[in-house]
Amino acid sequence: MIYKNLDQANEAVVAKITEAQPFLVDVVPAKSVIKELDGKSLLHAGPPIKWEDMTEPMQGSCYGAAIFEGWASSREEAEKLLSEGSVTFIPCHDVDAVGPMGGITSGSMPVLVVENREHGNRAYCTLNEGIGKVLRFGAYGEEVVNRLHWIKDVLGPSLSKALGKMEQGMNLGVIVSKAITMGDEFHQRNIAASALFMKDIMPYLLEAEISHRELREVSKFLADTDQFFLNIAMAYCKSVMDAAKSIGEGTIVTAMTRNGNEFAIKVSGLGDKWFTAPVNMPKGLFFTGYTQEDANLDMGDSAITETFGVGGMAMIAAPGVTRFVGADGMGAAMEISDEMEEISAGHNQNLAIPTWDFKGALVGIDVRKVVETGITPLINTGIAHKKAGVGQIGAGTVRAPYDCFTKALEGLVEKYASEEDN
Repeated sequence: MIYKNLDQANEAVVAKITEAQPFLVDVVPAKSVIKELDGKSLLHAGPPIKWEDMTEPMQGSCYGAAIFEGWASSREEAEKLLSEGSVTFIPCHDVDAVGPMGGITSGSMPVLVVENREHGNRAYCTLNEGIGKVLRFGAYGEEVVNRLHWIKDVLGPSLSKALGKMEQGMNLGVIVSKAITMGDEFHQRNIAASALFMKDIMPYLLEAEISHRELREVSKFLADTDQFFLNIAMAYCKSVMDAAKSIGEGTIVTAMTRNGNEFAIKVSGLGDKWFTAPVNMPKGLFFTGYTQEDANLDMGDSAITETFGVGGMAMIAAPGVTRFVGADGMGAAMEISDEMEEISAGHNQNLAIPTWDFKGALVGIDVRKVVETGITPLINTGIAHKKAGVGQIGAGTVRAPYDCFTKALEGLVEKYASEEDN
């Protein structure tokens, strides 16, 4: 170890997180920046998974992507193609990307390009589709595929043209630091950040060479999509946590993700090794006509927000979210963030939270503290129907499984014991 001890190593990891400078610089076709997608390949959320082990909504997202790409014209054709091994499946995290819920990303889908100027790395995420029957929640019908084509043909290129007119790109740190004071926690609630994004992008959209019809469509979509910033926040957090991973030492969690089958984490001192355990079932509130019995198991890369220190880790910043996810309100929000403080390395003063007496958002989930206290990170999440094709049916919270952290700690003990022996 190049540091005197684990605490000093963790300080270096935390510094990488707090000193990051993420900028949104472009929106481009995924295959233009992720070479693995130049062919019949799909990215998915979570650690590696085989087709036969995917839950139905993740498989549904794959059907929609195959139809969108023109590899199939129906669910039946898509299922045959996917089940016979003609498509390669790759975790988003393995190629500098993240994806919400199923995380399914294909080569023609536009992705946000976020550059961490402090470290020089980039991260990618698809654009938010809205809510309800959307690909990320396992829907794959005609309206879903048509929307994906509109995002590819209109929304993505329009945003790219607007961002191209910004000299430095869009400083996301400024938006995030403002929005957290306005009630966002960046996983379940992104209303303020989405509004701030629209405020900042609109002057450049007005200057961009796009038709009046497209300008109206893009403006209305951004105005209607309260969660639009979620995907930007995910790429933001991914760019930061990948830089933190470069320290190569310490006990700080650098990724948390789930694929509907396994929950997985990475730790700063153990590089790209996944530590997995069975996922838990999210619990919360459901749209009319649905109940807990309809819910799918936990999935998605969006827990990268909690890894960074927001989302469920920053519940106190967004007390309005607590009832939406089935908790009680301000008191419950305070209790959750106070509990999460017990497993964190410190506070990120770049993200001051007024409702927490201006303490910064939490930073650095420490594996040692999780194992010592038995407290696992709380994650805010959307809930998909367990059947493919239905889409989102609610929202709630879920706990990361404890076994991921015990396995990671065992790995760290083995690593550092071996170093001492040598």
